[in-house]
Amino acid sequence: MKKVILIGEETNLLTNIRQNDNIEIVNFRKYHFSNDNIIYQLEEEKENDNISIIADLSEKLHENLWGLFFTLDFLKRKNIGINKLIFPYFPYSRSNHKHENYSSNLFTIINHFNNYKIEKIITFDPHFENQKLPFDSEFNIIKQEQIFESILNQKLTENSLIIGPDKGSQHRIADLKNKFKTNGSTFNKIRIGHSEKVKISIKDFQKEEIRNCKYITIFDDEICSGDTIVKTIKKIIEINKNIVIDIFVTHNFLKYCNNGILKNIRVMYTTNSVNNLITHTKIRKIDLTNIIVREIND
Repeated sequence: MKKVILIGEETNLLTNIRQNDNIEIVNFRKYHFSNDNIIYQLEEEKENDNISIIADLSEKLHENLWGLFFTLDFLKRKNIGINKLIFPYFPYSRSNHKHENYSSNLFTIINHFNNYKIEKIITFDPHFENQKLPFDSEFNIIKQEQIFESILNQKLTENSLIIGPDKGSQHRIADLKNKFKTNGSTFNKIRIGHSEKVKISIKDFQKEEIRNCKYITIFDDEICSGDTIVKTIKKIIEINKNIVIDIFVTHNFLKYCNNGILKNIRVMYTTNSVNNLITHTKIRKIDLTNIIVREIND
């Protein structure tokens, strides 16, 4: 049975993984002192044993990231091999730009990972999927068509239209179009300063496609403020008020129901990669546990 360390808060996803019968959880605890200092330690010594790590960095990012670094360092000193390092959500995928004379946070993190012998790093549909990244380890992205495949097989037909809200989703939309033999394109998103406020623009041929379509599926890697999705939906409904809209989003950070999204769609499909609070009849959450356990045991 494969041995796995869980890093992060006790989210719904990590709880489900802990209860899975196909892996053995190796307890790696963080101990809090009265002065708020923290140390990380294995409850049992493991010598020369290969271990996988699931690092949930969706909450208390810096604390859990340090926990991950201490864990990697501990395993290296004990000569314990790391088979797979799995991120349900990788927050540094958005920090890929250099600021003044400083390296981007993303590449700093990757350089740190390269200090350790990790056979394979796995993450789910991150923001940086279009980039070439300098990982020494084998690097694998689990994409939306893999996560939602059984649902998409039922939903997408030749008469469907799939939309990405920005140019960053071009590769995702192209993959989906090829796999499901349907039409699709990406809108143009302009971010206003460094805020979450955005402006969405679409071309004339896209407007014509929307007018002649009955069903649209919007695909995005993550929802933060929800502003992009709200404005994308608004643009679509302005052109065709009778259209049916479904949303597929891997990482959903909305803590509460956003009526600007939910009131104008049929269903939102998402995952439990982050520990949000939303429960609603229009939201369907896909549990990533089986995919993660299958990756560990592969």
